[in-house]
Amino acid sequence: MNKYTFYTIIIAGLLISNVLLVIFALDPSRPRGFDPDRPRNIIIGRLDLDEEQVRRYDILIQAHRTDIAAKDREIMHCKSELYAYLTQEKGPAPLDSLSGKIGQLQQEVEKIHYAHFLQIRALCRPEQLSAFDALSRDIAGIFNPPHPRPR
Repeated sequence: MNKYTFYTIIIAGLLISNVLLVIFALDPSRPRGFDPDRPRNIIIGRLDLDEEQVRRYDILIQAHRTDIAAKDREIMHCKSELYAYLTQEKGPAPLDSLSGKIGQLQQEVEKIHYAHFLQIRALCRPEQLSAFDALSRDIAGIFNPPHPRPR
């Protein structure tokens, strides 16, 4: 095999790998990162909200995000405090106390989510309630980020 043939094979291999990389990157079925507007858009579409309802829904979303962010910060503070005991000679970690507090905060998060969906239901006109009831069965799946497909 001479140099010309060797370089031709190498260039062809690189070209094919680049084409495959572009095809893989542009694959529409490939899950992307979590889009925070995806659930919003699904709810608007499934409930067929009008402009005024969307405006009021956006206000609810902002308040909900603020409440959830505050609880998330509290949870992270408790987790940081708990895991700080892993590297310190303070004695046994107050595992029951801190894990109980984290559980309580997570329970409050779920209550905030539930109240948020009750507020969304209150936005609906009577003819939209059946769509809301159907949507309520899918809520957990809508808010979970897409997981990569197993290979």
